[in-house]
Amino acid sequence: MFLIPNQVLDGGLTGIALMINYKTDILLGILTFLLNAPFVIMSWRMLGLRFAGSYLYAMVLLTICTWFLHDVEPVTDDELLSIAFGGILLGIGVELVIKGGACMDGTELLAMLLNKRLPISVGQIILIINLIIFSVAGFMFGIDRTML
Repeated sequence: MFLIPNQVLDGGLTGIALMINYKTDILLGILTFLLNAPFVIMSWRMLGLRFAGSYLYAMVLLTICTWFLHDVEPVTDDELLSIAFGGILLGIGVELVIKGGACMDGTELLAMLLNKRLPISVGQIILIINLIIFSVAGFMFGIDRTML
C-alpha cells in the first residue's frame, strides 16, 4: 500500500522481484515465491524441516498478501511518506518473522549461512548483497528512483 503503488524498490530477492514486476507486470507474489523456492529447499537441507517450514509459511503468506493487495491504490502519492511508512512497516514485519524463527528472503538465509563460514556479520553480508542489487537497479531505473 506504500511501496509498490509508488514503485519504490527494496533489497534482497524481494527487490529483484520488484524490479522484474515493474518491467514485466508479472505479479509480485508469484515472482517472490519463485525466487525464494530454491532457498526454501536449501534451508530444509541445511537448517532442517522446522526452519524450512517456517520460511515456506512466511513465503505463502507474503504471496497471498501481495496477491490481494496488488492493485490497491497508494495510501499517499508523496514518495517520502511512502518510503518512511513503507520502510517502517516492512522493517517491523521482517523483524517479527525473524523473531519467529524464519526468514522472508533468500538473501537473509544466504547471509545467515555465510556468517557461519566468514568473519562478517549477517547485517554486513546483507548490506553487500543489497549494494549489488541497488547498483543494478540504478542502471535499470535511474539513480533518482534507486536512491528513493
